Amino acid sequence: MTFSAPADWGVQNCDSPGQGYVVAELATNSGPACGRGENYTLWLFGISMSGDQRQSLPPNGSSYVYTAPISATADAVADGVRGYRYTARIDTDRGGFPPPKGTDQVLYVFFNGQRTYAFWYEHWPTDPDRTPDFDQLVQQTLRFSA
Repeated sequence: MTFSAPADWGVQNCDSPGQGYVVAELATNSGPACGRGENYTLWLFGISMSGDQRQSLPPNGSSYVYTAPISATADAVADGVRGYRYTARIDTDRGGFPPPKGTDQVLYVFFNGQRTYAFWYEHWPTDPDRTPDFDQLVQQTLRFSA
């Protein structure tokens, strides 16, 4: 997969067996986000997985990134592939674990017949809202690999 994100977002491209992923995190962590296993300060996460993995992702499952209960669903298209755009809001304190209460989440899920692609964005209450930029990134610049 390829996409275009602003340089100041600090997006990192990571690979692991059978999947590729991208991350961007808040400046509170030091060191690379790739390969860390657990990342609590991510505000952007995207993953590409072999096969149809949609059942393991919200709203069906909850793998990879904590996602609050889905509050809205809309059709989405990226690179000619139909998928869904989900939104959620974290309305409770998670016992000190990020993301904090008041965080808005946007999740896109696509399956191109060979691979599943999912992209999360979290707008933390203390940060600038990049939702329109994230939507543009997914809907206009995302390209799927075969």
